[in-house]
Amino acid sequence: MPWNNDNIPAIKYSWSDKSRDDLENIANILDKDFNGAGAELRADHKAMVNNLNTALNISAMDAREEVIRLMKQRQYHSKSGYVGHGNMVSQVKDHVTDDKQTHLIYTDATSKDGYNYSQAFEFGLLNRNYPAQHPFRDAGNKITPQVEKIAEEAIRKGFS
Repeated sequence: MPWNNDNIPAIKYSWSDKSRDDLENIANILDKDFNGAGAELRADHKAMVNNLNTALNISAMDAREEVIRLMKQRQYHSKSGYVGHGNMVSQVKDHVTDDKQTHLIYTDATSKDGYNYSQAFEFGLLNRNYPAQHPFRDAGNKITPQVEKIAEEAIRKGFS
């Protein structure tokens, strides 16, 4: 029986560079009218992109570590009596897109028939007396407020 793994819990951090085209147009105008002054704007924009990617990487690493900490804490103290083997915890990974602008933190741990274990751990199983543990939700709630502050600082440093 194939499993429906549509509800795999995950934490997603991403940003998009919607201002790139506008900044490039402004830089071109500066180049034309002010003898190459657009180079500084391009350099600041590049610094901002690098800073944001670094900030997002750090935030994703913090979120991953928090998920792992919560899983370890809750997995071995659950009411179901399940004794874990660490597979789900060891498979929590930060999946990063090629442009480094999106981080998706989730676990790849699956059963032999393809069921992703983290669904049961995050949301519980009503028919097996397995309570929801919510490590992804709780880690996201803890780390996400810090991400906006870190991102704002990264942007500010890029254009200073």
